[in-house]
Amino acid sequence: MQKVEQSIITSVQQEPSLQVLRVGDFILTPQRYDRERGALIVLAETDAISQWEQLENSPEKEIKYSLSNITEKVTNERSILGALIKDKAVDRAVEEQFWSTVSQQEAQNEARFSEFWRERVVSRYQIYNDGLVSIEDQKLRDQLAELFASYTQSELLPDSTTRARSQGLVLSRKTRKNVSKLETISKAGKMDIAGVLAALDRFNKKQGIEAPTSSQLEEVKKAMVGDMIRRMQKQKQSDGPVLFLMLVVVLFAKHYHGVVYATGKFAPKLLKQLKAVLEAEQYGLVEKWKEAAKSSTLTAEDRAEMKKMAEA
Repeated sequence: MQKVEQSIITSVQQEPSLQVLRVGDFILTPQRYDRERGALIVLAETDAISQWEQLENSPEKEIKYSLSNITEKVTNERSILGALIKDKAVDRAVEEQFWSTVSQQEAQNEARFSEFWRERVVSRYQIYNDGLVSIEDQKLRDQLAELFASYTQSELLPDSTTRARSQGLVLSRKTRKNVSKLETISKAGKMDIAGVLAALDRFNKKQGIEAPTSSQLEEVKKAMVGDMIRRMQKQKQSDGPVLFLMLVVVLFAKHYHGVVYATGKFAPKLLKQLKAVLEAEQYGLVEKWKEAAKSSTLTAEDRAEMKKMAEA
């Protein structure tokens, strides 16, 4: 095949100042050259978007620049486009457009991931951590910190990354790389609260995820408490201990910063701290319900009153 070269040829016929460009066997005006070059740029953009759409359906695939993908769309090898694309400068411009288009798609995807992660992970982690800080008894705080670290490592992070993938939010090269590293770290072995915090901080910095504002945290906390109250409405008669735990956690959230992540065995200890902030009559009722929940003797009236107190 004839070696392609691009050169400026000065016409010496009627208009000596007229400039033309030689591309292979073709002589083009600068305007025609720019138009044909622009057509190749559009083909590169189209190919990038096509590959991105395929990635949404098959996230395991890798986006790759391939000149053959572009040339496949140039059906006539002896066409102007077929000759133009063999020029190295044009090839570079086409490749730059391809990756620029991919980067635009990735930036949009990363922004959606950041919004999801800030609300689903960063905000919840901060709210639960604030709840820990609100615990006055050091021994209880240490126990709940260990429980919270285990929950974050075994549930919050895996569930969140799975959900992000299912929503098509882990598509950019940066996000896929960073999520993979976070998953590797979280699966490496048991982590304490400091280790979990360090891993999350590194991940958030690499992703460029900003900390939530105080108003955003308040909205997420309100949603978390509201979700617990709705779950209380659905508890079965046999779930007295669970109902009591959720009541204590809701009351704690209403009187202290954050939300406490706890299991049933810690509910009585949390109730002790609530004694200082609840009215005497209210505290007496909660104490009564605690004993009834332990002995499975909560009445329908008790359960209704518990839900009413949570909603107040």
